[in-house]
Amino acid sequence: MRQIEATSDTRGKESQPAASKEITGISPVLRKDAQHGRVYSYLVDTLATISFWTPVAMTQEVLIAGMTVEQSLKVRGISFVVSMVTARPYGIYRNKVFKLLRTTEESGQVKRYWTDYLAFSSFWAPLYAGMLAAGGGDHNQVIKASVACLFANTVTGRPFGAYFDWVRRKAGLRAAWQQNGNGQNKTQMKSVADKN
Repeated sequence: MRQIEATSDTRGKESQPAASKEITGISPVLRKDAQHGRVYSYLVDTLATISFWTPVAMTQEVLIAGMTVEQSLKVRGISFVVSMVTARPYGIYRNKVFKLLRTTEESGQVKRYWTDYLAFSSFWAPLYAGMLAAGGGDHNQVIKASVACLFANTVTGRPFGAYFDWVRRKAGLRAAWQQNGNGQNKTQMKSVADKN
């Protein structure tokens, strides 16, 4: 009897690590996300925002709006400070827009495109106009750059969203389309299905 009980206990202990590994493999993104706090999420979203928009915005301001390089650099300095305050709120706002419009990984490219355009334009356009004015742009320059921004967002809105999510996932955080109760991507789901 003791031998049988010992064998049973040994099997139970051997099965526990396997089950643990399987659970860990089901949703590594959610597991990593739980390990990181708000400060980490804040730093990731801020890095993604600044690294993407600094070269894009400078090109737009100098070549399209007619601002001098000095004016553009001044605006970038203001933008850096603004991004330190607003990048994370934008990340949260974008998550909510994706959730409100029910945009997920299974959504088509067209829906993802317009979701990102709506999220970005509705959040950043007013802030951008204010930064231009604070950076020394005159009335006409602010209008030109703001209108150019809205048109530019039709081209850059979705690439920025994809880049934003790419940086997040590389850092172990969830992408916007994973906020809708679906913490697994197709690849993870497929691997779990194959195991079963």
